[in-house]
Amino acid sequence: MYEQGTRTAWSQPPRISRKHLLNRSKVEYCDFNCNHYIGCAHACRYPCYARVISKMNYIEWVNVKVVDNALELAAQEIKKLPCGARIMVSSMTDPYQPIEKEEKLTRNLIPTLASREDVKVIIITKSKMVMRDFGLIKTYPNISLAMTITALEDLPGIEPCGELGNAARIQCLREAYAQGIYTIASIEPWIPGKTKPLVIVNKLYPFVNEFIIGSLNWHYKKDSAEERAAVREYEMWLPTVVQFLRDHMIKCTIKKELQNKIQARDEIVCHG
Repeated sequence: MYEQGTRTAWSQPPRISRKHLLNRSKVEYCDFNCNHYIGCAHACRYPCYARVISKMNYIEWVNVKVVDNALELAAQEIKKLPCGARIMVSSMTDPYQPIEKEEKLTRNLIPTLASREDVKVIIITKSKMVMRDFGLIKTYPNISLAMTITALEDLPGIEPCGELGNAARIQCLREAYAQGIYTIASIEPWIPGKTKPLVIVNKLYPFVNEFIIGSLNWHYKKDSAEERAAVREYEMWLPTVVQFLRDHMIKCTIKKELQNKIQARDEIVCHG
């Protein structure tokens, strides 16, 4: 039995309607966000930017709501996007929540979001449930799959849901790549002392087309010894990681918040 907060996976989730589904993004590698669930049952124990921004308490956050008119909005709004637009699915939740198994809302949205060949769709998830949809995803060359990777090994004390472990995510990337799906490893958050980006990229680059790297935010008190130690780790390893990716001609994006934390910014060049 899966259970988070006060609601079990098989009970009917709360539903809401929205006026818009595809909203402008501030993330550098996409232009629009598609958030058809609200909240996240994965319950990661590091500070999640989405929960911080949403200002929800823990119980509110893990009891996920469904945007009931998401399919209708997607059909209307996809027609209005500019040529070349990039849609992230999702930015403020995970599109493969446990309730996705029954709801199939992400699966049903995929054909609509990818219906325009001039629009790119980036699915970003921590859940191996995405493998259910590989047969559908691979029929759309404008869809890429990003998996969040925080280490080579599972981190159950930080990411408590076993099915979401790093080992399962890495296997998802491997199998997606084998099926011809464009793959992205999102090394975010970079958890000092746990995440070793150079080890990760060295292991994953044979079956990953692109990397995204971002820092751990809202975890340390500003100017504390812990924050300074984290920054030293970023400064020590990030140039080496970027050079490795550059040498292997692999596309990468270094998130702005990570670049802003370090002093050696001239050495960090996003490319590809």
